[in-house]
Amino acid sequence: MMHITLVYKQKSDGRLCRSCAVVQEHLQSNGFDGLIDRILVADERDPGGEAWELARRYNARSAPFFLVAQDGVDRIYTSYPRVIREVLQPQSEARPSPDAYDETVHDTL
Repeated sequence: MMHITLVYKQKSDGRLCRSCAVVQEHLQSNGFDGLIDRILVADERDPGGEAWELARRYNARSAPFFLVAQDGVDRIYTSYPRVIREVLQPQSEARPSPDAYDETVHDTL
């Protein structure tokens, strides 16, 4: 069974980082949000939080990122188009183009 965790970054002013907001909108508008099992927020105001710990453990340096656990193997995806192609599309009827997302807008963690 596959378990998908999505980690967003929240800025010190309380807003999601730009790339996280774009990914969130894309997930919702394309029906992929229901495939996400857990969402964590790396809040800049709480650098000791669980999301930050996960980022450190898996050496994730940009947000958003996805942790996909399946059959005892954890895999990190920092490329949203790649997680669409390899993880989300195979589980969904939705078929948006993964190229519709500009990967260069990631925010550093």
